[in-house]
Amino acid sequence: MRKRRDAVGVHTSIELPNVAVDAAHKTLPIPCYARVTNLENGRSVIVRVNDRGPFHSDRLIDLSYGAAVKLGFMEVGTAPVEVEVINLAGIDDRRGTLLGSYRFVQLGAFGSESSAQRLRAELEALVSPPVAVSPVDTGGGLLYRVRIGPMESNEEILLVQQRLQASGYTGTQLLP
Repeated sequence: MRKRRDAVGVHTSIELPNVAVDAAHKTLPIPCYARVTNLENGRSVIVRVNDRGPFHSDRLIDLSYGAAVKLGFMEVGTAPVEVEVINLAGIDDRRGTLLGSYRFVQLGAFGSESSAQRLRAELEALVSPPVAVSPVDTGGGLLYRVRIGPMESNEEILLVQQRLQASGYTGTQLLP
């Protein structure tokens, strides 16, 4: 069985017999919990969002094998779903607070370091905060993340995002 670390640093199994019900989402806070409902059969499951993704523009959320089994679409791989965040005591979204403000904007994660470096060079000409490429071991190889920051305020992040969007860069992810 292969294991990898998710964005929270927890080792997760990515093959059987793991039946964990966790998920990856582009913008939901990490960690948080969400109810995912399969719109084709009405089944639902509560998942722990503990990673970033999916990296496919036509997908809303990536689910573990265990979640897909419980929702009844493991054979086909994808299904239309509804995602509802569940607020639990002790788990809160700290975006916009003094203790939990976002400080980085991530624009992509590439399997090719040269692609990541090319994007870094483009972004350095566009924004004033530092732009860095950082490798991360995914268990199956390296991904090279392109991030802007750290930034001192949410206002600065908003200005950077607006400049990026005006220049055609979309799909940014905010990170603490």
